[in-house]
Amino acid sequence: WEPQAMFDKMPGVVRTSVGYTGGWNQNPTYASVCGGDGHTEAIRIEFNADELRYEDLLKKFFESHAPSAEQIDQYRSMIFSNSDEQEIAAKQALKSRKTTHAATALRRARKWWDAEESHQQYVAKQEAWSQQLAEQKAAAERKAAQAAKRKQLEREKAARAEKE
Repeated sequence: WEPQAMFDKMPGVVRTSVGYTGGWNQNPTYASVCGGDGHTEAIRIEFNADELRYEDLLKKFFESHAPSAEQIDQYRSMIFSNSDEQEIAAKQALKSRKTTHAATALRRARKWWDAEESHQQYVAKQEAWSQQLAEQKAAAERKAAQAAKRKQLEREKAARAEKE
């Protein structure tokens, strides 16, 4: 799901969602896709064509994607087109990259199922969770340092009291 975060940062991208497409299961879940129901994990990208060209999305895809020759449906390297124009652009892009992206296939978009909510914006959620953990750790370290300082002050005070 990492590419979702990358595409979200592109100017002109309106919305992204991660999900499943291309299989036969009429109610796919992450577990069923992992189990081999024929679906591919994919990203649906909605974009403003006045701000961003489809070719720019393809370029970003090819720059950031290293396709595997692995033929597991779940991780197939795929481009799903939604129109004749997109299909032509994708074919041209694939043709010019045949040596590096021979395993990437092109198909017309099929029915789409959003992945479970826990998978949406997964990287952003993980980054937020990591940040929260870092903040909690820093707060605990500050609290421990304050407690240690209080103990030190109490020892010093007790030592002064013994001397008097």
